[in-house]
Formats: sequence, C-alpha cells, structure tokens
Amino acid sequence: MTRRTPGLFLAFLLGACGTNECPPGPNLDSLYCHRPDATVDDRAAPKDRASVAGQGDAGDAPRASCGNAVVEPGEDCDDGRNEPGSGCDRDCRFSCSAERPCAPTPTTEACQGATSCAATHRCARPTPALAGSSCGDGRVCDGGGNCVPCQDGSLCATANRCRTGAITCAGPGASCAETGNQPPGTPCGEGQVCDGMGTCVRCMAGADCMPLEPCRVGSTGCSTGAMTCRAVGNAAPGTSCGEGRVCDAAGACVPCAAGSVCPSENPCRVGAVDCSTGEARCADGTARPPGTACGEGRVCDAMGNCAPCAEGEACSTPTPCRAGATRCATGAPVCAETGNLPAGAPCGMGRVCDSVGVCTSCTPGSVCTPMTPCRRGTLDCASGAGVCRESGSVPAGTGCGAGRACNAAGDCVACVAASACMPSTACRTGMVDCSAGDPNCVVTGNQPAGTACGEGRVCDPSGACVACAAGMACTPREPCRAGAVECSTGAAVCRAGAPLAPGTACGEGRVCDPSGACVACAAGMECAPTTPCRTGAIACASGAAVCRETGNVPGGTACGAGLVCSSAGTCGACVAGASCIAPSVCRMGSVDCATGSAVCRDAGFQGAGSACGEGRVCDGRGGCVACAAGSACAPTTPCRVGAVECGSGAAVCRETGLAAPGSSCGAGRVCNAAGSCVACAMGEACSPSNPCRTGTTSCGTGIPTCVETGNRPGGTSCGAGLVCNGAGTCVACSEGSPCAPTNPCRTGTTTCSTGSAVCRETGNVTDGTVCGASGVCSSGVCIPCTACRPGATETATCGNCGRQTRTCTALCAWGAFGACTGEGVCRPGMTETTACGNCGRQSRSCNAFCFWDPFGGCAGEGACRPGTVSTAGCGTCQSRTCTSACSYPSQCTACRCTAFHTCRTMYPTNCPAGYHTVRRGCDFSCSGSSSCFSVYNSEDCEPNCGTTYTMCINTFGEGCAPGYRIQSMSSIFQCANQSGSLSGLSQTCTLI
Repeated sequence: MTRRTPGLFLAFLLGACGTNECPPGPNLDSLYCHRPDATVDDRAAPKDRASVAGQGDAGDAPRASCGNAVVEPGEDCDDGRNEPGSGCDRDCRFSCSAERPCAPTPTTEACQGATSCAATHRCARPTPALAGSSCGDGRVCDGGGNCVPCQDGSLCATANRCRTGAITCAGPGASCAETGNQPPGTPCGEGQVCDGMGTCVRCMAGADCMPLEPCRVGSTGCSTGAMTCRAVGNAAPGTSCGEGRVCDAAGACVPCAAGSVCPSENPCRVGAVDCSTGEARCADGTARPPGTACGEGRVCDAMGNCAPCAEGEACSTPTPCRAGATRCATGAPVCAETGNLPAGAPCGMGRVCDSVGVCTSCTPGSVCTPMTPCRRGTLDCASGAGVCRESGSVPAGTGCGAGRACNAAGDCVACVAASACMPSTACRTGMVDCSAGDPNCVVTGNQPAGTACGEGRVCDPSGACVACAAGMACTPREPCRAGAVECSTGAAVCRAGAPLAPGTACGEGRVCDPSGACVACAAGMECAPTTPCRTGAIACASGAAVCRETGNVPGGTACGAGLVCSSAGTCGACVAGASCIAPSVCRMGSVDCATGSAVCRDAGFQGAGSACGEGRVCDGRGGCVACAAGSACAPTTPCRVGAVECGSGAAVCRETGLAAPGSSCGAGRVCNAAGSCVACAMGEACSPSNPCRTGTTSCGTGIPTCVETGNRPGGTSCGAGLVCNGAGTCVACSEGSPCAPTNPCRTGTTTCSTGSAVCRETGNVTDGTVCGASGVCSSGVCIPCTACRPGATETATCGNCGRQTRTCTALCAWGAFGACTGEGVCRPGMTETTACGNCGRQSRSCNAFCFWDPFGGCAGEGACRPGTVSTAGCGTCQSRTCTSACSYPSQCTACRCTAFHTCRTMYPTNCPAGYHTVRRGCDFSCSGSSSCFSVYNSEDCEPNCGTTYTMCINTFGEGCAPGYRIQSMSSIFQCANQSGSLSGLSQTCTLI
C-alpha cells in the first residue's frame, strides 16, 4: 500500500469525500470511498485502473460501448449523454472522483478555498474562507477570498452563521470570536433562518403552508426565527379539512362526507354526497343493479331508470295453459313459465286448460242440458273437461220433450203446451197451459162462427151455440144450382153450390145448362133429326135444345132417289138382306125387297146397349131395358165423379173426372185436387206460419190449411231468444241474459214473461264499481267518493328517511300504509361514538339523509398504541413499551447491547448503526504485522445507550444518533491515531 502524508490524508477526509460518507459494509478494504453501485472497482490502485479503463494489455477485454446508457465493465458511468462537466464525461469516466481531483488544484491562497469534487462527480466552485478566518500573522480573510490586516473588534462571520462575531487579533493568528446571536429570521442559508438563539433552522419564507384554520390558505413567515403559518385567504370550497369535513365558501370547516351514500331523488341511482361546492349535496351516482325495487311494482332498468315491473305478478306466457310470473331481474318485465295453469283455467274464447296443461274446448258457466231434462245445467270446466252440473230446476212449464213439460217439482210430465183444448163452454176456444207444469185448458177466445156445437147446432159470432142444420138442402136464388144450408156465419144461410144436372127444368120451357144457367128449351116439340127416315123431338137433358130421334117414318117412305125408308128408319136402297130395323127395337131386321120396297124381316137380337128408347137400351137378348146413358152416378172410387154408360146392355157407372176439392169422402176426410181422399180434421186447432198466432184447420181446398184465428199470449216462446208480444208479433227477448237495471249498483237478468224484455234486479255489483261522476257502489247503493278516489295513492315519510304508500280502496277509503322502504341507517341528529387511535374517541352524526357522516377526528388520544415498542428517548439499545393507557413509562429498559472491539475495514467507522466509536488504535492482530504505521486500524464500539454518550467523530459536523443532539465537542487522545499525529475530535450526545 502506498504511504500517504498526514496532511494529504486530512485533506482527503475533510475535502475529497466531504460528507459523502459511504455506508458500512465489507466492500471497502482501504480508506478510499466508492459508490456501492459502481461497476468499476474503486478499490483498485491507480495503476490498476488503467487496465480497467481499457489501457492494459492487448489481451484484455475490449472496452464497452460508451453512450448506450448501460454501465458496462470498464465504465465508471454511462448516462447516455456523456457531456463534459456533467459528472459523466464522453469516455464514460467520472468528471472527478477521489482518485482524480478537480482541476485546478487547490490554491495556496489561504482565503481562496479549493475546488472540490461533489458527490455527483462534478467539480464544485471554490468557497472563500469565512470572513475573520486567520490567514497569517495579524491578518484575516475578508470573506471574499482576500487576506487583509486584522482589525481587532471588527465584525466577522463566525462558522455559525446565526452567531455574531468580532475579530480578535490576540495571539499568533487572528480569529473570529462569537459575540452573540443573530436576530431571529436572519437568513443563514437557502431556505434557512436563525432562530434568535444561535441556531440555523429550516424555514422557507413565502412557501405555502397549512394554518391552524383548516379552511384557510397560508403563507410561511420566518420573521420570528421559527416557521409560522399565516392565513392569507380561504381555501377553495369543497377542500377537505378533515375526515368527513370540507371547507365552505366562507372558509369554515363544515361536516360533509364526500362520496357517502345518500338518498338520490332517482331511486335507481345510488346517491353520493357531493361536497365540491362546500355544502352537502346529494348527487346521482352509479346506477343500481337492474331489477332493484324502486317503488310499488317498479324496478330499475339497465339505464338507471325506474320502470314498471311487478315482480312475481301473474302474466300470460306464449303457451296458453302454462302459468307465468313476471321476473324483473333484468330491469324489464320478463314472463317466465312457472308450471301448468290449474285445470279449468280459461285459455281462449270457449276454451280451458286441462289437467296436463293442454288448451281444450269448454265454455265455463255456459248453459248445458243435464241428464235430467227438467233441471238447469251449467258447464263446469274446473277439471279441464266439460261437465254439465245441475244448478236448479227449470221454470215450471218448460218443455221437456214432445208433448211434455216440466212441473214445479222438476219432473217431466205430459203436457202439450199451447195445443188446442176444449174448455167447458162448447163455443169457446181453449189452449193447453203448461206454465204450472201440469196441463190446464185456458179459454183463449170464441170458436169460429159456424163451428158445430151439437146436433144441428153451430156457434154464432158471440160464442153462443145456436140451431143450424148445416148441409140441409135448400133452394137458393140461382134455380140451376143446388142449395145447402151453411152455418159458417153462425146462422142458417142457403148457399148456392154445384150446378144442377143439365136439363133440369128451371121454369116453363126452360132447363138448366151445364154451367148452371137457366136457358129456354121446349122439351118434346117435334123436330127433324138429321136422319131422314127418323122422326124427332126436342130433348133438353143436356141443358140445351137437342133434336132427339124418337122413331121411324113408315117403311117405304121415300128418302131419296132410289131410296126408301125401311121399317128401321133408314134411308137407302132397298137391298134385299140388308140390315134393317126389325119391328122389335131390340131385334135385327133384314130388308125384304121382294115388294120393291124394303121390308124388314126379323133377323135376330140387337147388340146389348143399343138404344131402344128414351133412356133405354137393348140388353142383347132382345129385351129393351131402362138405362139413362150419361146421367150422373157415383163410382166406387170416392173422389171421382161418374156417368151412366149403357154399352153393355145394362146401366154401368163409369168414372168421368175428379170430385171437387174439399168434397167429403168420409168422416174427417175430403177429396184433394188430385182426386185422393185425404184426412182433414175440419176445425181442428193448428199452428199457422206466424208462431204468435193461433189457427184452425180448413179443408175447403182439399188439403188441410191452417187459418189464423187469434194471437198467442205475450211471453210465448217463438224461437231462440224470441217471444210473442201478445199482439201477434214475434219480438227479440233473451230470457235470463244479463241486463242493466236503473240502479247502477244492481245486476239484472232479462225476463220475457210479459212479451217484452224487462230487466229484473238479481243482485249487487262488485263493491267499488264506479257509479256516476264521483261515486262507487257499496252493497248495491251508490255512495259518494269524498275521502279519495279508488286506486289513488298517497306517500308519507317513515322511519329513517323512508317512504311508505297507501292506496284508496274500492269503497273510497284509505287503506293502511304499506311497508317502509328506502330507509337510511340512522335517524337525523343521532350520534355515535367509538374508540380510535391511541385510547381516543371519535364521533359521527347522522345527516339529514339518514346516513352516517364519516367519523370526526380522534380526540383524547394517548402518546402511543398499547404494546408499541419505541426507542425514542432511550437510544437504540433501550426501549419503552406503551401501556394499556396509551402512554410510555418514564423509565427505559436496560441496555441490551454490549461494547466490542473490531478491526477497521470501513470508512468512516466500522461501528454498525446503534453504536458509536469510543477509541481508535493500532491492533497488530488487525494488520497482520508488527507495525501499524501511523494509521489506526481498529476501534472500540459502544451502544448508543443512556441519556448521554461521548463518541469519536470522523468529520466536522458529524451528527448524533436519531433522538440525540450534540451537547458539546472536545478533543481527546483516544479518538486519535496511535502515534497521535492526528488530533482526535469527539462530541457528547444527549437525548432530545
């Protein structure tokens, strides 16, 4: 190791390293100071640095890249800039270091000072010596670097800038002696002033500071020698001035828990207290989770709005027979299926749900027909399938089958409602009444005039039974018409009927023709028939004058040229053997012309049917029998007319046409237009096309015809939803259908018994039904709404700033208030106190929003937290433990550390933290030789214990351990090196 002179070593101690003391550690084995993070080995000797810097042998590693901002082997530094004078030069070497002093070298002038290398490896400017510093015999430095003659008593600058000084020239060299303290506030360095007691303290005049009033801004003042904060204005409104407190516009510190929860006006927003204006204001914060309740049947949506949504409320799913419940978790109503609807639940018009959730056809409550016909039936769909349940008896008289009706007991008995019946009075009409369930013949009017009411008796228009021989022959005014007594008007009237047989005499020389007219006809008067050999006479049997042959002219009577009449009345040539009229009309003759004239000789019988006289014909056996050919006769077929035919030689009745429609052909039977004998009960009651009219059967046309005779009673059913009005008209009326009676608070059912729709009250409407401008129904009576309108709501405060709602009932009365919602956690004005800090207490108050303000400051605290161990006031190796009363005991624990001797390996001291040097010396065992030269290589270390301790120092101004201050300084031998060539400085440290 190179030996250094003591002067140079002292210069190194007080100059080169300055106060840049390296931390203790094993990385120093010399007196050189180096940076722990430096790559270059500062411990190497100067001769070794050259090779580290790249100036060694060719075999050395090449120099790293300088300027890449990475310290690499061979570089002192690399800041990426490498500017001269920056502390890291262009060759990545420090601008200065302990091994390379700054240039120029220290001046020899005593008052000039020397250029030094700062901890940043930059050369610091020379600092002139303090004014009054001795610079020679009788001379002192003037503070500007000049050495001037000493003027005894003149002012000078002491080392302590907060002490005044005066130059004293006594002694071999002038010195600056302290004479007093500088005034408080005198600047003694950058950001430092004197405290008036000779100490330079830190104080930044004009710097911002916090005055005692937390809502005032302050400016630091140093005029008193201590840093004081003077209020110069108000802090900005909303500035925090404590836990849960802010400044208002007037500079007062008021409670305001910024960000604490408060009830926002928007129930779907979390309210946060805003203190930016200096007063508590509840502002909308973040949106509450979708689905959060925000009122009766309302939830928050995803946008933070309160929207209608009744959680759990029944809703209709797309599947008709599936039950649904409203879900609001998303903030919007969603109908979720929850199962099957109950069997019988409606699922459409005339449809219900069955037991497995399928929608089937069934109209609940609709009318149906049970098995018992005289019982009412209502369709029950509760099981999901239509079941007709008996619900009472139908009204007595209701039809229950053909000719049957229900009685009051609900039994079906025989009764043809509205059928004709015979009342006790013969000339009165009757109708069966089944309204009581049993047949009852009710008089409905008079029988038609002329109705038979006994043997030879008929009913007159007044309903009396009078004598009248209906059908008895009589002579009408028309002589060629047959007459019959008619009783249809209720009195005997001779009515002309069918024409008399043509030829019937109707007066002197007059007969009836086929049309029933009386025409002239001289019956029996001779006439000339068309046959010349016949005699003739006028016949009126056909109703017209007809020349009928009556006989033959005498035989031989000429009847033309070469012609003679035979005895048979024929005119012809007389041909022997020719047929002729034999003397017997029913005999055949043969002309005998032997005499030149035709003589008819008997030649056999005439053919049967041959005419043999007026109304006579031959019978085929020669006899002439009576037979009125063409006269009317009655054939065996009842509804046919006939005429006598004589072609067979006997009278035979042959059908010639149809009898007149309506002609009687048996008891209760008449002929129709087709000639058939049909049943027709003349006068029997019948139902005409108008269902509200009564009728009687007429047979005049040959077919039964129902002739209207009167009106049916009012209320008689005439079709589905139709009844007779009593005047013969069928009108609409739905029996049993709902209707609105005059009282709006009553229900009604339509009755049709009078023949018109009448609304009969049957019960009360639901209480609460609106009945007028401002009324509701209650037990069938319309009462005025005065307290409130049904469905209206009213909200009131409750609990801790909560809200509760009540609803107006259907009877216009307020219901009970509901649950209290939206409450805070406390009641305004309440206070709460809790433990805090070191046995202190802190309080908080409930604000106007029913939420707790933040806790205030912790008051009444002790000095410490129980169990805390502190070395303050005891030194490193002693301590005090905080008691349960949050205070430290007055006595410290015994010292836990012991003194020790150590070889010196670090600068400035080998004693670790908590220890101080009490002796420096030469220990041959540390040097490994019999000599230590003049440098101490060992030191004794003692712990920083007790109220005071004395320590060796390495540099002037070295401080005491934390918690201690310098009490005094002195020079003692044990702090010097072995030879004593260097003075040893020491200082006494005492507890603060």
